[in-house]
Parts: sequence; C-alpha cells; structure tokens
Amino acid sequence: MLFNQDTRARACTLVSGSSGNSMFIASGDSQILIDAGLSCKRLEQALAARDIWPEALDGIFVTHEHSDHISGLSVLARRYHIPVYMTKGTWQACSSKLNRADFIDVRFISPNQTLSLGSMEIKAYPVSHDAAEPVGYLVDTGKGKIALASDLGEWTEDIADEVKGADLVFLESNYDTTMLWNGAYPWPLKQRIDSSCGHLSNLEAALASQHLLKMGTDRFVLVHLSVNNNRPDLAYEEVTSYLAHAGALAGQDYRIETAPRFEPSAWHYL
Repeated sequence: MLFNQDTRARACTLVSGSSGNSMFIASGDSQILIDAGLSCKRLEQALAARDIWPEALDGIFVTHEHSDHISGLSVLARRYHIPVYMTKGTWQACSSKLNRADFIDVRFISPNQTLSLGSMEIKAYPVSHDAAEPVGYLVDTGKGKIALASDLGEWTEDIADEVKGADLVFLESNYDTTMLWNGAYPWPLKQRIDSSCGHLSNLEAALASQHLLKMGTDRFVLVHLSVNNNRPDLAYEEVTSYLAHAGALAGQDYRIETAPRFEPSAWHYL
C-alpha cells in the first residue's frame, strides 16, 4: 500500500515549539501540512513516525515567514512536488530565504479567503504577529472543523469570530509570564514576545480557551510552547485552572493536551 488509507478526519503536530512547527491534517483522500519548520530530513522522519507518505500531501500551507515555520519548506516541496500556499506578503518576505525558491510551486492565498482542496475547505484568517502578512487557518474537514491559532500576539474578537465553531483548536500557549520576565532573554526580545505582535502567554491562552469553550469548542491542544520560557505543566495548569473557574471539568466538559516539542503528537480524530 503506497499511501495511508485511513479516511477519518485526523490531525497531529509533527513538531511544536520555538525550534520548529509543523502540523498535519487529513480527511478522506485529502492531506495537508501547515508549516514546515524543520529540516526536510526531520520532517520525513516525523511523517514516517505517523505512517504519512510525503508523496500523498496535497499542499503545504504557510502561516508566516519565520524560520521555525519554513526551514524545511523548499526542499520538502521540491522533492515531492507539493504545492505551497501562502499570502503574497509572506512570499515576498521569505522567498529570498528559501533555496531555489523559483522551483517551488507557490500558490497565493489571501487573508479571509477559503480554498477548496479535495474534501477539505481551508480558510486563512489574519492574525497579529511581527511578520509580513501572517495568517491562521480554519480547516473544515467535512467531519468537523480544526483551527490553528498560533503566533497571534493577541487574542481578539476578530480571531474569536474566525475560530468559533471549531471542534478542535490548536492554541498557542507560548510563555509563562514570570519565566519570561525573570529569564535571560535580552530586554527588547522580552518586549517583542510580550507585545501585541508577539506570542500568547499561558494566561492569554487560558482566557482564549474560556471564550472558545463558551462558543462550543471542547478540544484543545496547546502548541508553540517556548523551550526557555515555559513548561508543559505550567501551560496545562494555568489553562485548566481558568476553565475550572468557569465551572468546566477536564475530561468531562473538555479535553486538553500540550503538544510535544520535538516529536509527533498523538492522533486527534473527528
């Protein structure tokens, strides 16, 4: 058998954190990656660990041009002839960073545009981050909706409106505030991370998850945890404590996990 024939809607992170980000979503005969922030070799290994064949990928969707989201993009896309979808602003910011960029099959997607790809509909939505034209993605698999809400800088009503109705949300919980401000990062970098164009803290993720739970989302995966300014237990405890204050019980009213930094996560099925 050449390709994985599991037709259920499913998703996993291949890697998640400051040193690399990539996630996989499939439904029926459609399979995509969002971001490719590892070397091609390590992406191939992560895909193989989940019995995913790169040849079967229908597209790679890019959120923005930072290296932890595109470092393996060019080689993977060229080696397996995979179309790459990103905004024009992202392409203008990253094309000079990509080896042999002229040989990548780039297809532009605009913020607020919905693209049909096989059995899935993928919507890009604008986010606040220190990048040229960054986006998040909402994927309607036909069997449920999956959202990636990461590298946001801030949680806004506009983002909440985009993500509402998602059954499963991969939500950024990048840093613990105390660890960040007491840590060794230079002051300008601390300010950048904590700004409205930076990343979501554990507290901001907790407040966002409260909002999402009220709108019907009951499955969360915390992603993009900083290796220097966060720990999985801190992120998990802060989010679950805020949901508990809202009267929700983990395992009963919702399910939540933190994505592993350096290896694929468990499958999440819809």
